[in-house]
Amino acid sequence: MARLRGARLLGMFAVYLFLAVIGALCDVAALGAVGNLGLKLLLMFTVYLGFFAASILE
Repeated sequence: MARLRGARLLGMFAVYLFLAVIGALCDVAALGAVGNLGLKLLLMFTVYLGFFAASILE
């Protein structure tokens, strides 16, 4: 498995995706409760995820 190209990158992506899904399920209500700051954090994460996905597809 370690000899496959990109195995580490795909593994890290899977871990980040898992943490994002678990975190999103737990904290959607909390993001809504903090108002504008929650929206900014969500936007920042979306941009980060977009750049990460673009680096994978490159």
